[in-house]
Amino acid sequence: MALDTLVQCIHTVNEGGQWPPQHSMADALEQFTRQMRGESDPAAALTSRELQVVRCVARGLRNREIAGELAINEGTVKIHLHNACRKLNVEGRLALSVYARDKGIA
Repeated sequence: MALDTLVQCIHTVNEGGQWPPQHSMADALEQFTRQMRGESDPAAALTSRELQVVRCVARGLRNREIAGELAINEGTVKIHLHNACRKLNVEGRLALSVYARDKGIA
């Protein structure tokens, strides 16, 4: 877990919140459902939030702009970018953007 995510987790739980957030559980369920359907496209493994971030990258937005648009912090954007790149087996923003455009994700 990234340090900023761990800190966010601690603050959330300390304030009486729930961890993981509900949207994280929904993303996990969505990914599991895709796997059960046998979808083999690597892009199908992306969570809905990762897909949103990938689309923003393909539009040329910087992390700060993505964070503002999606109402999340920059650290979370970085985590989603890292996860998307790992799942799609690409390295860096440029490769991610090219992949998104080539696959019609953007």
